[in-house]
Amino acid sequence: MNKEIVKLIYPQWQGGQNLNYVLGAKVMEAIVPNSEKMDEINVPVSLEKNGDKTSQIDDEAALIKQIQAAQVILEDRNPAKVITIGGDCSTSLASLDYLNGKYHGNLGVLWFDAHPDISSPEQSSHLHEMVISTLMNIGAKNVQNVLKHQFSNKQFLLSGLIEKDLRNCQIFCVNRSFS
Repeated sequence: MNKEIVKLIYPQWQGGQNLNYVLGAKVMEAIVPNSEKMDEINVPVSLEKNGDKTSQIDDEAALIKQIQAAQVILEDRNPAKVITIGGDCSTSLASLDYLNGKYHGNLGVLWFDAHPDISSPEQSSHLHEMVISTLMNIGAKNVQNVLKHQFSNKQFLLSGLIEKDLRNCQIFCVNRSFS
């Protein structure tokens, strides 16, 4: 019987081209407790460093293969909630795409990060820098083709950003006043 929560162990590193993300995922896996309501499942991740850039992003083929593996796990288990224990930020793509579909676009995302991850392929070749833009169908084209449930910018609240590190970000940078 499938459980309510899936804990994806997803030590992907290719999105940031940094093998240290594998170690970070192992540390987080040890910290995050298990539960009787939770299935813990490993997403197969290649540890081969080939630096392949066939399109807009580095190691695109490996990244797409890993995203598709995570999608199959989530679709098979059909959990109500997903905890993604990952390496780089692009491990969020499959989980957020799945949840946005499951909840018919009624999903809000609090993105706590020093960087907004809204870069374009013209600004970076690392998928971990364009997670949100890819979810909104304006990032890495071949990865977008694998995702099924496009987001709008209204579904994200970005927090923790370092202002001096922000790039030109037309999709979010609007003047807003709060009363």
